[in-house]
Amino acid sequence: GGIPGERVVAEVIRVRRKYVAAIVEQVLEASPSRIDAPCQYYGVCTGCQWQHMDYSAQLSVKRDKVLDALERVGGLNDVKVHPTLPSPIQYGYRNHARFTVGREGDLGFVNRETRRFVHIDNCMLMHEGINSILGHLQDRCGETTQLAIRAGRETDEYLVNIDQAAQLIGIVREAVNLSGSEVLLDAYTGVGTFAILLTPFVKRVYAIEESSAAVADAKENAVGAENIQFLLGKTEDVLADLPERPDVVILDPPRAGCQPSALDHLAKLRSPMLVYVSCDPETLARDLKLLCANNYSIEQVQPLDMFPQTHHCWLAGRSTDDWELLTELGLRFEVTPFNAPEEQLEGESAEEMVRRLSSDKAMLVAGQLKEGFVIGADSTVVLNGRSIGKPEDEGDARKMLQQLRATEHQVTTGLTVVDVATGLSMTDHMTRGRVTHRRL
Repeated sequence: GGIPGERVVAEVIRVRRKYVAAIVEQVLEASPSRIDAPCQYYGVCTGCQWQHMDYSAQLSVKRDKVLDALERVGGLNDVKVHPTLPSPIQYGYRNHARFTVGREGDLGFVNRETRRFVHIDNCMLMHEGINSILGHLQDRCGETTQLAIRAGRETDEYLVNIDQAAQLIGIVREAVNLSGSEVLLDAYTGVGTFAILLTPFVKRVYAIEESSAAVADAKENAVGAENIQFLLGKTEDVLADLPERPDVVILDPPRAGCQPSALDHLAKLRSPMLVYVSCDPETLARDLKLLCANNYSIEQVQPLDMFPQTHHCWLAGRSTDDWELLTELGLRFEVTPFNAPEEQLEGESAEEMVRRLSSDKAMLVAGQLKEGFVIGADSTVVLNGRSIGKPEDEGDARKMLQQLRATEHQVTTGLTVVDVATGLSMTDHMTRGRVTHRRL
């Protein structure tokens, strides 16, 4: 990859409406920040993107990304953005890894661009305990397609970089400057990390979470805390009917950010203090723009490097058809996002792909639950024997429709059902009737 300020020769590999992707072929003028990447898999694995950049430069570029998003997306030009807070450790910080299983039962990752499997014997970002287990399991996992390994005393912990997470919690506590008399609202609480740790310093805490499994874990984590109440439901729905107005609000939404209706309710609450924790600068900028339009002002922004050596600065699948079918059957269900590449591997048929992805989705969610059934599904359009993938944006969707015009294609769906209590699962697929597109 290139470094800001360098002159390079690059090959364009993908053009999208909002960005162009390219691979550096030759560096003509190198940056002083360029170093030799220490990992033997760097450039082939693609899990890391910035090992070739010294750490101080990584921190600087991440701050620049935040500034750019605030200005470009939010129209926020005079925001105080602090230097990026470095991670206490830059390697060996990840306590969670998810490996793909190769055809020979070996473990590794999939290159994001070529989709080729890369055998990995040791990952420099992983906790030493994960690498130790990886060594014992290597070449012995042919009975599955994905394998997750966690390291630590509490293996249900969702924070990947524990050392940096501790600093994040300290920053949030310092920002809210609690006196002990406040009512605090923790929206998108998950397993209750912020809510529980701040209970000793406030009068009362309301914590909102839409996942009943996460709420169950949060309640277990909160045993002994008498001043916390968990509210099950979507944040935008619960905010409309809070028991009382909070003095302090903590927002820690998923990467997609807050729903506009949630921000509208927050504006009506007019809480004096709001702290927004985000893992995506662009959705943060978008949401801050809406909050600032409703009489909030930004005091400061503090970037944290939660993922050194990468460009990141902090149901199984959803389908409308699936939702309507389950509802008509009278089944109650919850939806869990699946945030991983949904692309065809080299040499894999469309049927094999949808079976693999439906199984991956179901198994990932089942691993987070104690009981119940999980349904994982994945569908793809098959043209001339190959999946054409899923559109990334509106422009990409238009190109796909043009590709399908005056053709006949099929829709193939994979489905996996898992009984969480017993671990039993069943995976199958079906191909729906042929669909003919008229000429557009």
